[in-house]
Amino acid sequence: MKVTTLAITLAVGTACCIGLAASQDSKTQTATKTDTKTPAFNPNDPNDPMMKAWMEAATPSKFNALLCQDAGTWSGKCLNWMTPDAAPIETECTFVNTAIMGGRYLKQEMNGEMPGAGAMEGFAIIGYDNAAKQFQSTWIDNMGTGMMNGTGQLSSDEKTLTFEFSYFCPMTRKQRKMREVVTRDAAGWTAMDMWANDPTTGKEHKCMHIDFKRTGAAPTLSTAAAGN
Repeated sequence: MKVTTLAITLAVGTACCIGLAASQDSKTQTATKTDTKTPAFNPNDPNDPMMKAWMEAATPSKFNALLCQDAGTWSGKCLNWMTPDAAPIETECTFVNTAIMGGRYLKQEMNGEMPGAGAMEGFAIIGYDNAAKQFQSTWIDNMGTGMMNGTGQLSSDEKTLTFEFSYFCPMTRKQRKMREVVTRDAAGWTAMDMWANDPTTGKEHKCMHIDFKRTGAAPTLSTAAAGN
């Protein structure tokens, strides 16, 4: 009986020690977590790291200004390939480009013709995301009810802007990709080429080429669009 009582006493003592150690370890971990937590965000402090990051992202950069060089009215001569092996069909289009929101975005309004479908209207918002370090674009038109979204990268010589788009194809009932390459010079865009994946084979083929000519002077950019 004495041995049993001693064993129970030792077991209880050991359990208490373990519990105390665990409690102390928990307090230590809590203190460590408290010490390393992210500092509180102070929107009234211009030197707050989070506030500075936000303001840097919100300030138009040279890439936003680059897009706004295309502001104005443009006429386009188009070649359209409806299938990979078809001869191109010639059409014409007009783009009215407007710098909006202090030069942060470029709004595009297009009027043209879709071969076999009639008059076409299109609308796009294009910008450069300073935080994500990429160009972004959303396109809609009267040939569907979906939106085409894409991201783009500028070549090192700043003469070629390449977008990769995706949209839901009503024919295949699947996501479909499209590639757009805009060629630029010091005055703005000069041409645009588009490639699409054939809905039956999945192979990429050229579907459009547009040569642009400015017909309306670009408005003077605000100082907010100049960037760094």
